[in-house]
Amino acid sequence: MSSPEKSLDSSPWSAGTVRRYHVEVIGTMRHDGGAPMRRDTIFRIASTSKPVTMAAAIVLLDEAEAG
Repeated sequence: MSSPEKSLDSSPWSAGTVRRYHVEVIGTMRHDGGAPMRRDTIFRIASTSKPVTMAAAIVLLDEAEAG
């Protein structure tokens, strides 16, 4: 890669298309301030599969009772 904002897309549908990305870092690592966010900061993303699965199960149960 020639720069952090330019990369060669390697997907089979792009046929070597060059795409430009702009990355801007804002905020801090904590809600109450603290160290500023960095481009390479790793943070946890909570799982959302359990609530979605439970909502689908409730819909299926409701449909079974109504049908």
